Amino acid sequence: MRNTGMIMLQKNRVVLFKVIIIVLSLILSAGLPACSWLKDFKGGLFPTGPVAASGSHGQSYLSAGSGEDASASQDKPGEGSPRITEWETALYFPDSQAIYLVKKIKVFDISEDTSVSDKVNLCMDELKTAETGIIPQETRVISTELEEGVLTVDLSEEFDTGMNVGSSALNMVFGQIVLTLTEIPGVEKIRFLIEGKEVPEFKGLVELNRTFLREEYTQFVAPDD
Repeated sequence: MRNTGMIMLQKNRVVLFKVIIIVLSLILSAGLPACSWLKDFKGGLFPTGPVAASGSHGQSYLSAGSGEDASASQDKPGEGSPRITEWETALYFPDSQAIYLVKKIKVFDISEDTSVSDKVNLCMDELKTAETGIIPQETRVISTELEEGVLTVDLSEEFDTGMNVGSSALNMVFGQIVLTLTEIPGVEKIRFLIEGKEVPEFKGLVELNRTFLREEYTQFVAPDD
């Protein structure tokens, strides 16, 4: 009886071995990854790769890439977006009696690719809305152009129609604009246009169709306390 049992056991092993050979042959003939199948079989039929999440039916999936590629993409969020940085500059405002221009430091949060035109608009918005400001708040910067250190600023007609002041106040207006905008890197001189046109004289008091230099207005800056 014992011999008979051993014979049956050996026959069963032979049959099992033949079944395995047949299954492997079918897998290979079907073009399926036999090595991966054997690896899963060896590991207890559990997947060996990384799994990011599970579906509603227990189905595993990866959200983006796998292995090192997935971790690399998670380590660099927002790659390619402009980096935000601080730009520190000086703004100039008339004092309460419009005798001196007071220098104030301002820090703007800007992106690395912020243009000169954007910086001009940031500065002009600050100058227009100042408590002691003289520039009409309706004034718009239509366009700017920087060429060889000369910044041409085209202002809207409100800069002209909304300005009803004397010569001393006009010195404050042009002085604060020129001093403020020449703080922008690369800007050395200022030219003014009104609605795209050169104006010979502004209010009959200021010669406008020329280049304005920073040195013309440094005398109006209030002395440091």
